[in-house]
Amino acid sequence: ALHEGHVVSARELTVFLQPVFTQKSRNLILFLQDTLSVDDFTYLSESYGNKNPFQNEILQYSPSSLVLPAVDCEATRYLLSFLQESGDWNLTNITNLSVSQLEVNTSKPNLLVVQLQPLVSDLNELSTLEAIAENDKIIGGLTMDLQERGIHFSVIYTAVRPSRISRKTDVVWGLRRQLMATEEEDSLSYPPLNVTTGNDTCILFYARNFSLKANNSVFIDLTNATFITQNVDIYSSECSDINTTLSLKYIKPVNGISSLEIR
Repeated sequence: ALHEGHVVSARELTVFLQPVFTQKSRNLILFLQDTLSVDDFTYLSESYGNKNPFQNEILQYSPSSLVLPAVDCEATRYLLSFLQESGDWNLTNITNLSVSQLEVNTSKPNLLVVQLQPLVSDLNELSTLEAIAENDKIIGGLTMDLQERGIHFSVIYTAVRPSRISRKTDVVWGLRRQLMATEEEDSLSYPPLNVTTGNDTCILFYARNFSLKANNSVFIDLTNATFITQNVDIYSSECSDINTTLSLKYIKPVNGISSLEIR
């Protein structure tokens, strides 16, 4: 049994997730947000009453669920790699947040990785509330669609790193999220992006956050695509004695932008 305050290690997490690979459901959905903490479920729900952003019943009332309030960052950092190595999955990355055209081949196990809307750190609390509510709608829309099609699935809802929000002392501590992350101090948030020439490393790209604004209005968070799912094309990068250039190409990073290259 886990004692209060226990932080689940990477090894423990692999043990906890074993039932996902042995049950009848052949499909797994990983909802990945940039930040999230158990306080989001308690503080925001209690503080805003009928504006509670968490309306999705599938996460609250699932007949079989696992709640881990605190998971080591090292474990969540390599969660996707672990899941991919644990089964012969048909991997589908969903980044444009539109699931209406999603096709699921049920003849083979499916791993659906859904990149949720980022919670921009400089937004005020109400804007964060709206962003979480929008992500909750995305989770509900996809899971409801699969249910209506008679497709069985398991869900993991987690984040790359914990959020930092204030917490009222009179709010009852509740455990309502599927996977949590605790932040490591004095360490990098993500493994570096590695560009090699043959067997030699040419470029190591480190960052805690990698985001930008297009046309002074469209916010694009490339952190997950660059360091977690590595859904980025780096093959136009150059490494030579006279020139070293990092090229990052993304396909449909957000709605309305078909491709993006950063050099």
